[in-house]
Amino acid sequence: MNETLKPCPFCGGKGVVFDQEQNDCNYSDFTVECSACNAITAQYLYKNKAIEAWNKRADDKYNELVEFLQNIITISCDANNNENHLVCCKALKLLRKHGVEV
Repeated sequence: MNETLKPCPFCGGKGVVFDQEQNDCNYSDFTVECSACNAITAQYLYKNKAIEAWNKRADDKYNELVEFLQNIITISCDANNNENHLVCCKALKLLRKHGVEV
């Protein structure tokens, strides 16, 4: 498990993992907090889940979609039939509309 923390998504500050013992329940929970602006994750029972939440970015899903569309273009454009060509053209237009060059 990669424990490297990305910079704060709000200010670029350093994230710090906190382990908070809950004495009354005999367990710990974990959060990640920005040392500069105090942005904080929810509480998680597992350290790796807190880190995962901190490192998650809105553009992660966007990047996955771009990669998927690029794969569709590669497959469709190589297929040499009209239906695939139409799919290829639509995917290209969509990517270009959002500033992605293929």
